[in-house]
Amino acid sequence: AMQVSTAVIGANSGGVIEIIDYEKTGLLFESQNYEILAFSIEKLINNLKLTSDIAKSGQYKCAEKFSSCKQFLKLSEIFRGMI
Repeated sequence: AMQVSTAVIGANSGGVIEIIDYEKTGLLFESQNYEILAFSIEKLINNLKLTSDIAKSGQYKCAEKFSSCKQFLKLSEIFRGMI
């Protein structure tokens, strides 16, 4: 979703917290806390500037950190180190 400039909301557990920067590239909520999730959804609905800023920043972060090209280059470096 971030890659295609969509604002995201994720649970604050696992790998998600390494990807989403709170209120910069997305919103986080406490896992299994539906009230905070609902609040986060309302926050995006009611603040279109925040939603737009988060979407753009998320897309930029994906391009910088997670593009396929960069991932393949990293894998190539790892495999070269094994030889």
